[in-house]
Formats: sequence, C-alpha cells, structure tokens
Amino acid sequence: MRKFLVAVAAFALLAFDSAAGQTWSMNEIAIKISKVSYSGEIAITVTNTSSKPVRIWEEANSWGRGRWRIFVFRKGQLQTFFQNPAQNFTVNFPSFREIAPGARNEEKLNPNDDEWCSLGHCRNSDPSSHTPEDDRKTTFQPGDLIIVDYDVPCYLPESPRFHVWWGVAADSATVR
Repeated sequence: MRKFLVAVAAFALLAFDSAAGQTWSMNEIAIKISKVSYSGEIAITVTNTSSKPVRIWEEANSWGRGRWRIFVFRKGQLQTFFQNPAQNFTVNFPSFREIAPGARNEEKLNPNDDEWCSLGHCRNSDPSSHTPEDDRKTTFQPGDLIIVDYDVPCYLPESPRFHVWWGVAADSATVR
C-alpha cells in the first residue's frame, strides 16, 4: 500500500506540478489589437500579465490551431472569421512557447490567408479545389468594429499536464 501511495504522489508531482509556476488563473494573459490595416491584417499583442511565466500552445499543432476568431461589425451586419482547425500536420505533437512575466508576443492575423474560414466557406490553396470565393479578399473600412477572440479550451489531459494556459481573451478596436 505504501508503494502505491508513493507512486501516486510521484505521479501527481510529475503530472501536475508546474515547471512554469502556472496558477491556472484565467487572467494571466491579455490581448490587445495594436494595428488594423485596410487590407485585412490585424496585429495583436499577447501580454503575460502575471508574475510567472505563462505557456501558450504553438499554432503548428492541433492543440494550438484554430484558437483565433475575428468578428467584424459593419453597418449593422456581422461577419465572422475563424482559423480552420481542419489542418493536416506532417507531425502532430503538443508544443508550446513560454511568455516571461510582463513580456509580450506579437501575432498577425489575416482572414485572407488560406487557413481562415468565414461562415459557409474556408479558403483553399489547393488549385484542384479552388473556387471564385477563394479570390474574394476581405478588407476593413473606417468605422468597422473589429473584435478578436483568443479561445483555448482546457484540453484534458494536455493543458494541465503541460501547464499550458487555457481560457478566453478578447479585445476590440474601431477602424480609423
């Protein structure tokens, strides 16, 4: 029985003790729209607001892919964009990057890139499945309200096991 309890305690320490000091607070990161271009690109700053390092999933794997959403309000109409989570990965394993306390990461989002979808259509870079919709470009206009959402569900067991941040962070900006 004692060996069993020691094994359980060792497993718990290995599986759940945070090398990065993760507190599991949902307020550890903040996102800020730093720039919106008329051509569709959005620059985002991801800031670690905590006093400890925070891990976020890399986008080059299924854990990190498909976490960003863009909402555009224009003249009373809503247009929604999301990263296409149905991507093929040559090698797929959980990888993350760490943001130091108070540090910032810069992200670029562009709904005109091949990895983005809008309701009813996903862009496609494969020439054999190309449609005229793939050529239509999204632009932003003065007065557009842009909302960006970073939504990372808690993947069990990977997020707790690797101590990776999960939650929702969002920001908005009006195009000038």
